[in-house]
Amino acid sequence: MEVIQSQLSEMNRWNWDQWKTFVKSQYEDFPDSRRDIVPSDPIEYIWNYIATNLGDFYLLVGFYLFMNTCYMIGGIFFWFCDRYKWLDRWKIQTEKYPTNQDYIRCSLNLFQNYILIILPLVYISYPLFRQLGFSSSLPIPWNLFIRDFMFCVIVEDIAHYFLHRALHTPWLYKNIHKVHHTFAAPFGLAASYSHPAEVLILGFATFLGALIIRPHFFTFLCWVLYRQLDAVGTHSGYDIPLPVNWIPFYGGIALHDYHHKSFIWNYSSRFTFMDVMFGTAKDPKKKKLQKGLKK
Repeated sequence: MEVIQSQLSEMNRWNWDQWKTFVKSQYEDFPDSRRDIVPSDPIEYIWNYIATNLGDFYLLVGFYLFMNTCYMIGGIFFWFCDRYKWLDRWKIQTEKYPTNQDYIRCSLNLFQNYILIILPLVYISYPLFRQLGFSSSLPIPWNLFIRDFMFCVIVEDIAHYFLHRALHTPWLYKNIHKVHHTFAAPFGLAASYSHPAEVLILGFATFLGALIIRPHFFTFLCWVLYRQLDAVGTHSGYDIPLPVNWIPFYGGIALHDYHHKSFIWNYSSRFTFMDVMFGTAKDPKKKKLQKGLKK
């Protein structure tokens, strides 16, 4: 019996050592990481400082916390707007304001999605980033930043259209997407109010562009942060006149707000070209942009 216990103990130690070796090999810095390059601007200095002192994995974790903080600040800002009528001149559905109960319900759902779903995904996605060859080294390729960023924007918009429209088919809508449409008059904090399966489905659209071109890790994180904050604005319920409204084919807040109100039309994230192409675009202030099927 003592021999068997000794063998089991030795096996457990070996398994634990193998696990620690695996974790260390998968969660060390990106293979190309260099910390001896002198930063050339404040952003590179901050990036290099965090990567050098914490490492690439904890840089990703720190970004996750920062992103969530920005999301909450945006959601709380629009809560004040709803409560104290700060932006009432731009309120779209003036007859509907979220209640305190709506915010409590939303907060519980966000805790479920961000702690039980997204946080574990952050942990298991880092080895994937390493395997795919993402780079964290300086210098940050500023000359490619706009190109790579816009590629992620366009790919996400196209993929989001098809995935979002699929979520409006009867079975997927009833069992998954209906959760997100709980609020016919959306509000900022409810941007990520959804079924856990929807987090995975539409999250794929967010990651797809980056998985194709594998931009610098800084560019990728900037894109994810923008996507998150853009969702808060799109669901805010306020058609605020912003410079982005002048971008060609930009649908903006009003069109997505109408999607929540009507439960159909305007399936893309922010642009209208996919909806126009497939006949699902509708501006509530005008006639439908192009005739076609709406379901």
